[in-house]
Amino acid sequence: MFAVAPALGQGARTTLPAEVPLPPRRPQTLDQPVAPTEQPPPSPQPETQTDRPPLSREALRYCAARWQAMKLDGTASGRLWRDFAQDCAEQYRRDKR
Repeated sequence: MFAVAPALGQGARTTLPAEVPLPPRRPQTLDQPVAPTEQPPPSPQPETQTDRPPLSREALRYCAARWQAMKLDGTASGRLWRDFAQDCAEQYRRDKR
């Protein structure tokens, strides 16, 4: 069931080793305050949903299909979805009229 340590008469170690190593010395600069580092400028705030006109589900599906086709063709390189979606939404609205 349980493992039991051997009794003293069966060769168990009764004393600690004569030389116990000490831990390494602490650096002297450990308790000194660290100079603050320069903070990077805050990143520009991302666009919110209210900054862009909402797209219908149908328009979003249309633009997503065009975006996937452009990525497969390699013509979408260097463009971001956000920029493409704005152009595509305008084109979709013109085509729907």
